[in-house]
Amino acid sequence: MRTEDTATAPGAAAMSRPLPAPLETPVRRARRRLFLQLLVNRLVGGWAGALALAVGWFLLQPFLLAAPAAGLRWAVAGTLVTAATALAGGGNRRDGERGEQYDERERRCLHGCVSKSLGHV
Repeated sequence: MRTEDTATAPGAAAMSRPLPAPLETPVRRARRRLFLQLLVNRLVGGWAGALALAVGWFLLQPFLLAAPAAGLRWAVAGTLVTAATALAGGGNRRDGERGEQYDERERRCLHGCVSKSLGHV
């Protein structure tokens, strides 16, 4: 692995920091994009589902409750959207037991995709 010498001040001891391999930077960028795309997809899906459930609640509430509280409709809708957001964000964390296997597969897949796009394969 290559290193880059950087000095913090004139006359200071040089610190060496490893430079990423040529494919590491595009792989990291692709991993970030995939993570963010998955998060956005889950958020949009969750919010669409919460909106559908809230509309259903708005339509059915008069038939289900005789004298509902004043803000009950909006409290239920807000709770549904909050729950959908929490589930979408919480689903992006990796489990400890399957994380290593997933990381290895993901790394190989991203490495292969980036290698092909750069013409290394």
